[in-house]
Amino acid sequence: MSGLPVSRSPWIFGMLAGLVACGLAIWMSRPLVRLGFVAAEFPKPPGPYSVSSADIEVPLPAPGGAGDAKVPVSVWYPVATAVGGAAAKPLPFLLYAPMWGGSRNDNVALMQTFASHGFVVAAFDDIARDPPALDASPADQAARLMPFDISSEASRLVFLEGASKRAALQAAKASALLTAFAKAPSLLPAGAQLDPNRIGMIGASFGGAAAAETAQRDKRIRAAVNLDGWVYGEAAARTMRVPFAEFNSTRGAAAFSAISSRIPSRKFIDDVDAREFAIVQRTLDERAGSIDVTIAGAVHSDFNDELYSDRRWKQWRPWRGTMINPARMRIITDAYVVAFFNAHLNGTTEPLLTQAASPFPEVTIKLGRQGKPG
Repeated sequence: MSGLPVSRSPWIFGMLAGLVACGLAIWMSRPLVRLGFVAAEFPKPPGPYSVSSADIEVPLPAPGGAGDAKVPVSVWYPVATAVGGAAAKPLPFLLYAPMWGGSRNDNVALMQTFASHGFVVAAFDDIARDPPALDASPADQAARLMPFDISSEASRLVFLEGASKRAALQAAKASALLTAFAKAPSLLPAGAQLDPNRIGMIGASFGGAAAAETAQRDKRIRAAVNLDGWVYGEAAARTMRVPFAEFNSTRGAAAFSAISSRIPSRKFIDDVDAREFAIVQRTLDERAGSIDVTIAGAVHSDFNDELYSDRRWKQWRPWRGTMINPARMRIITDAYVVAFFNAHLNGTTEPLLTQAASPFPEVTIKLGRQGKPG
């Protein structure tokens, strides 16, 4: 029988044990090294202003006059003394909607970014977390609690119909929050007063659909950002009413194209992506100030705080190529979203939004119809 000489076996086994030990040490280390990239530390606010935050409860009227339901909201805002020294000075205001089933605190890094650049941000939970008192009908409750399920042909049909209903419900919640803040400014922390003429909305994944739908339905919204989500309902049916920014991850669609026909759920995703691209192109053609931004190496979860999770390495796929470094992803996203809302809520000139060739090599940008913002 062939094999290693007995005298060499302990050395080989010792070397193997050492390699295993080193591997375990790397596996458990912080920052965590995974497949050639490092999970970033949670970032500090990058803007010029110090940031404060508060958790509040906002009473929203229950259907049928059954009293109010308390809805939790997290508010992020610049320290008053850093913004002109006037605590009551109205500031540009953003609503943030999270992913399907998500929490208002799933994108704290982004909230801090906006507050450090002089914005007030009010983030609220997905409607799946709302109290049943806010359901106007059994159909509302069914849409609010429906799972994100595209595993079968039947579930995919239900999904498309239910997603439009869900987006409308989330838009109604966002509008109700704006109305509550307008009627009772004291709900917001001191130093977080909103300017009713400078309101925008942003969301990640399904929250992006909610942002688009709210902008279509509520004329108080002046600009909207969709962070890698699909759109439904009114936002899918007609050109966006306001300047709209669409952000996209790279999902390896080219590698999947040859096998999509054999994977029904993947083909469904490809078909909805194609529909989404057509919707965005229509907005780019018809709405001044709109942009479409694709970030090479990004994945869907990179648009919220999962970017900093130790689990991010599980998103690696060989067909996607190199995943973007988390710190780099944050720099790119922050630069574009802050510039977009500065242009459309503060009226500033933002060269980043008019350059067909991005200063970031990872970015492919499409510009909307040129003209004054709006």
